[in-house]
Amino acid sequence: MQDILQQLYGDVVTEESLAKFKEELGKKFVPKADFNQRGEELKMLREKLAEQETAAAGLREAEEEKNFLLEELSGLKEKYEHEIAAAKERENEIRLSHAVDNVLTQAKAKNLIAVRALLNMDGVAFVDGKLSGLDEQLEKIMQENSYLFEAGEANPQFIRPSAFGSELSQEDFQKLGYMERLKLKKEQPELYQTLTKNSGGKNLWQHI
Repeated sequence: MQDILQQLYGDVVTEESLAKFKEELGKKFVPKADFNQRGEELKMLREKLAEQETAAAGLREAEEEKNFLLEELSGLKEKYEHEIAAAKERENEIRLSHAVDNVLTQAKAKNLIAVRALLNMDGVAFVDGKLSGLDEQLEKIMQENSYLFEAGEANPQFIRPSAFGSELSQEDFQKLGYMERLKLKKEQPELYQTLTKNSGGKNLWQHI
């Protein structure tokens, strides 16, 4: 290198200037061995970065899949709860309808559909296992529309529970029909309550 520099620049190139030149040159250029080593380090860093990016992508994908499954599970749970609630509601409606039909049948309604049309079913429900809100409506319907019931045709004289007084036995009470119990409840509520209590709290329409 010194020969080449001397040919180019003549005697100005001395040992001192050559040393200075090499020093400055060393600052601007990396030796081949160092260059190769740094190249390998850079390659390793790039490979490691690629691995990390792959791992990160896998984690993102797993997280997205987890979120998707959670949403699916939440949707299925909500659908299941809705179906269960709808089934229970439908079951209660059927049970209530069956109970009402039984009471109307025992009251000797000629046409269940016609009598039910006169009922306000929003006011009829099971309360503590008992059918509530029906007897008052039915009594009024029977008074105002007696022709809808078999009893209204012959206008028979039902047994007056008051005639039994306090001597009405539990067995006799169990044999009373709907109209008879309704009359007993209306005329002698205390006796009716006593007999109902002695029968285990069950009334005519609780045997459904």
